[in-house]
Amino acid sequence: MHHRRTDMKHAAIIGCGWLGQEMARALIRDGWQVTGTTTTPEKLGWLRQAGIEPLLYRIGDPDPPAADMVIISATPSRTADYVA
Repeated sequence: MHHRRTDMKHAAIIGCGWLGQEMARALIRDGWQVTGTTTTPEKLGWLRQAGIEPLLYRIGDPDPPAADMVIISATPSRTADYVA
């Protein structure tokens, strides 16, 4: 289990997909601790390896992650037709 340092600012990114991961990397470089949510269990290990505290979570689930800053990053997939 990952223990949060109390002297660091903490951000939670709900939807840590392709865009959320880039935001997480930038925040980590700036000294933030980041929790990233995913709805896909297979992505938990990758998030952890990237230095992101992983959390399985869907918008609407009880107990959303608490943080100094919460970012909701709900984007279409990379292959989505943005115009449609």
